[in-house]
Amino acid sequence: RSSDLPWALIRSSASVVRAGTVWKHGGSSSQLLRLFSNHGSVFSDNKILVNMDDATGVAVVTMKSPPVNSLSLDFLTEFAIGVEKLEMQRGCRGLILTSALPNVFSAGLDITEMCGKSAEHYGAFWRAVQEIGRAH
Repeated sequence: RSSDLPWALIRSSASVVRAGTVWKHGGSSSQLLRLFSNHGSVFSDNKILVNMDDATGVAVVTMKSPPVNSLSLDFLTEFAIGVEKLEMQRGCRGLILTSALPNVFSAGLDITEMCGKSAEHYGAFWRAVQEIGRAH
């Protein structure tokens, strides 16, 4: 893992920090995606879309898990895989985390993952939560 990458996790109306420069953006996530999607690679799973702009080194990771982008085991697994793919791209200097859902960023952890499941599921869920905490 490259732990020296300056990751910027933001909402679509916040500032983006990249290599000491602050970019202000107040538009929608689709406008933000267009801002950083001139050239590069795109990969998508069911719950996230990753668009890497090779010219800027900035990846836009768009959450697309209706209704509230809750952090389920499936979502966390896809997110971790997406970040690992970005970490393997030497040109990636940072990422922007945004939502495809209007007026919703994320509700946070999916509480349905924390009740009525097996011990193995709980272990897998909390390992996925911890993995996201280590992603940088």
